[in-house]
Amino acid sequence: MKYLPENSTNSKNLNKVNHLSSETRQSWFVSKVVVALSVEALYVALVIAFLGKLQAFAYQPAYVAHIDWEKAVAAGIIVLIWAFFVPTKSKPSNWFLSAIYLVMIVPRFCVLACRGEDWLYPLICLALFSIALLVNSFMRDIQAPQLFKGRRDVLTLSYVTIAVVAILYIVVILYYLGTQGMPSLAALDFDNVYEIRANQGGSSFVNFMKTLTGAYLTPLILAYCLSVRKYKPAILLSLCEMMMFLWSANKMWLFIILLIWVAHLCFAKKKMTISLFAVITAVVVSSVSILASAMNSEALDWAFSLLIRRTLIIPSILGFDYFDFFASHPPVLFEGTVLSVLTPLSSLNPSYGYQNLISLSAFGSAQGYANTGLFGAEYAHFGDWSWTIILANLIIFMILFKFVINQESDQFLSLMAITFAFLLLNASSVRMLFSPTGLITIVFFVSLLLSFSALQQNGLEKAEGYK
Repeated sequence: MKYLPENSTNSKNLNKVNHLSSETRQSWFVSKVVVALSVEALYVALVIAFLGKLQAFAYQPAYVAHIDWEKAVAAGIIVLIWAFFVPTKSKPSNWFLSAIYLVMIVPRFCVLACRGEDWLYPLICLALFSIALLVNSFMRDIQAPQLFKGRRDVLTLSYVTIAVVAILYIVVILYYLGTQGMPSLAALDFDNVYEIRANQGGSSFVNFMKTLTGAYLTPLILAYCLSVRKYKPAILLSLCEMMMFLWSANKMWLFIILLIWVAHLCFAKKKMTISLFAVITAVVVSSVSILASAMNSEALDWAFSLLIRRTLIIPSILGFDYFDFFASHPPVLFEGTVLSVLTPLSSLNPSYGYQNLISLSAFGSAQGYANTGLFGAEYAHFGDWSWTIILANLIIFMILFKFVINQESDQFLSLMAITFAFLLLNASSVRMLFSPTGLITIVFFVSLLLSFSALQQNGLEKAEGYK
């Protein structure tokens, strides 16, 4: 038998490692290029949308009739360069930051180019996002503690959490049935949604319950059920949420449910990557923008209103409006949070909330309710100091997404990372983390997350019992 010299074997192993390392670097570079091209396609599609269907914004007081091509080209170069810094490794915190870049940062640079806005606000947003990227790159994963060690068949946190949410759901559905009867299909016509919302009454507590259940807890429980492959309750929950959408006419609720299901199906087949997510986003937005601008179709108008106008463009426009409005008005501080008692009486017009005043400034009418989320509504709370609050809250979210337990919990965190990023389009990070609604959601989120370690421990104990 012929033996190879030891140094020859080591040399072959080293060559194999170098070959794998080269393949890894090549794959990493390809994914970066794919994300960059997708981001640029998304930016161009949004510019096309502004030149086409979004000319409907011409009625707004701050509307600019002609695009600033110098700004458009400069903004396109900036979003392309920063796309190479977007993390592409499929980790929950990376999903969160990637989604924020696609649905918040890129649309703001589009608005900058198409409305003659100033550079200051989008550059602040980009700087905060860049710092968050840097912090994320140095932040280590967190090992979740093992719960209920030494006990079998315990009633885990997940069962308690789901039971509480089920009770809340029943209460809200009974309220809707008692006040509005069976839902109609009128909300599917997006031209009717604002009229439907305007005609809805209810006390502040009822509205709190509806928002908590429909906008926050339903996506949370749905993501959990899909992650542990409990499809029957997931389907039932989705149907109930569809009913609540028909009653409430809140388009974001419908969109989030569709988003979670699509993301789960991709995760389940192990096909979903951040690169693919960027490609899908760019293809969908590009297709809808171009087709809706070129064709007269109610279905395309419906998709355009949901996916582009309401989801991406209006929150970005309102981000500029919030930044400008609270540069010359006093902030509302802790209004709407659990610390609201510390907030002095606002000097704003007592007849209107600040959302209505911004609606008057942006749209020419105080009858609307102009609300936006991350990189916007924080300026309503803390004015010039908002950048520190935004950065701190981004870090809090990244900490939540750094927990490591098992494959199921990783999918749950990834689904919630994408979900929270889209919820932050209409809810500021201040209210999501410090309002009663947000705090309850975070508590339930942590409870469900820690229950994965409990379920894993119980499974190990059962396996040992069968030996």
